[in-house]
Amino acid sequence: MLRDGFHQHGVQEGVAPYKPNSLDGGCPFFAGADRPGSEEEKQALIDIPQHIAESQMVRRHAQSFDDHFSQATMFYRSLSPVEQEHTIQGYAFELGKCYETTVRQRQVNQLAKIDTNLANRVAELLGLEVSVDDDGAAPRDDIMTSPALSQVGQTWPLDGRVIGIAIADNATADTTRINQLRTVIANRKMVPVVIAPNADPLPDGTPVQKTYLVGRSVEYDAVIFVDGASPATQTPGTDAKVGDPTGSGNVDPRLVLLAAETFRHAKAMAFDAASPVPAAAGVDTQAPGVFVGEPDVVAEHVFEALRSHRVWERFA
Repeated sequence: MLRDGFHQHGVQEGVAPYKPNSLDGGCPFFAGADRPGSEEEKQALIDIPQHIAESQMVRRHAQSFDDHFSQATMFYRSLSPVEQEHTIQGYAFELGKCYETTVRQRQVNQLAKIDTNLANRVAELLGLEVSVDDDGAAPRDDIMTSPALSQVGQTWPLDGRVIGIAIADNATADTTRINQLRTVIANRKMVPVVIAPNADPLPDGTPVQKTYLVGRSVEYDAVIFVDGASPATQTPGTDAKVGDPTGSGNVDPRLVLLAAETFRHAKAMAFDAASPVPAAAGVDTQAPGVFVGEPDVVAEHVFEALRSHRVWERFA
């Protein structure tokens, strides 16, 4: 009856947490103690004997446990071509971080059991050749596909999405525009995150949640670049023209990286009309899911693009 067991977080009341006791009027009681009848009828849990047909108990997996690849094959083949390419790039990215060629080769060989095209494309990007293991089996051709596994053509709610608001300078930020944009985002049940060169609050006290040093595109569902018309603060020791081959101005390389990655990750994004960031980052402002104009106006276009999760047609 003690209540100090593992993961016990309840705030227990009374003097004595045990039974029987005479300090709390007999509390705690067994469940069902207030029921009339015999002791057996008062039990909270009553066992009812049931007859079980004669059988044998064995320790053995179902035959389906021998199938390790059909679900992965179904998933990959259900994707649209652009999503398949995205998956291929993802495999090549992760395996490219492994310096052991033997490990990369082994993983590519495993991909050959999922889908031949998947394995060949990843092998090509890694400079390898696909070779089937001794126990390897060719991918099954009878795998059905499911449209539900593809994101293309589908939409989802916006609730909980994280929208980055990248500003050029903490001290000179147009807080009226920024706070107006934050309100528009919050009213749609999304999360606005201000990204700035440093963590100093904005002139009106608005907090900065992320700095250029730590704000990366993987953290946001979309990014809106505000106050881009003024050059971003230059990092000490960096070349003023890094990431700016077009001569668009002194754009902080970290801001360039944020914009370039957001574009490559097929995420919705928006810029001020006079912003030098798109040119510096090599972002095509005419590409799908890239919007230019007043932040609070183009924000609605960003939200609409965000319903599809990614702007896949950007790389169709």
